[in-house]
Amino acid sequence: MNLFKKISISFSFLAVLLLVTPAFALTATVDVDRVLFEYSKAKTAAEQFKTQEESLQKTLIEAQKKIKETTSPVEKKNLENTYDKKLKEQAEKIKTEQLKKLQEIEADVFAAIDKVNNGKYDLILKKSATIYCPNDITEEVLKRLNGSKTVK
Repeated sequence: MNLFKKISISFSFLAVLLLVTPAFALTATVDVDRVLFEYSKAKTAAEQFKTQEESLQKTLIEAQKKIKETTSPVEKKNLENTYDKKLKEQAEKIKTEQLKKLQEIEADVFAAIDKVNNGKYDLILKKSATIYCPNDITEEVLKRLNGSKTVK
């Protein structure tokens, strides 16, 4: 009976140790929303996206105006087909460029997080997913991303 009690206590201790060990992991957080808002490359990309979307909107308005001004049903149909094709191509090109730029930004952010981490933390979480974590590495990530520029 004594041996059974010792084994039972040992397993209980091991189970508690396995449950508590993750609590000893060094954790940090990154405010991803702030990083994306303050990263200079992301700001530039957002401005480019806005310009591209405005250009597409302008082309659409011009197309609608020209189609409306056309009196011939055949010519109207031809213009609709032409502009439809042109707008789809332009929209697809913009979508492809934006996706590529967003992937570059994402890769930059993850690389900066890896460099700031440099093996110091066992776990890095998105700040919005945590209630409390004293290790916030957002500033360091922004400094790395923006180079020597000062960060707010």
